[in-house]
Amino acid sequence: MIIAEYSALFKTCIFGYAKCKAGVGMITFEPLWETLKRKNISQYTLIKEYGVSTGTLDALRKNRSVTLNTLNDLCNMLQCDITDIIQFTPDKT
Repeated sequence: MIIAEYSALFKTCIFGYAKCKAGVGMITFEPLWETLKRKNISQYTLIKEYGVSTGTLDALRKNRSVTLNTLNDLCNMLQCDITDIIQFTPDKT
């Protein structure tokens, strides 16, 4: 999937541990940590070699809001797809 497909979802969701406003589900960055491990890239490397801010990493660790531009940058840095960075889990109703 591409980032544009997630755009509407990001605009309506509250990130973090809260659920989406419409009860749609939750977005986490768990796949990012798996991708970093698989590619043998540390958070330190993201900061020192790729220029990722500590604030951005903190937001990602806490599943808080980040911009689509940040997601695009991460996909380009890691040469991966958006699904290698985020995961959407729908609510169980």
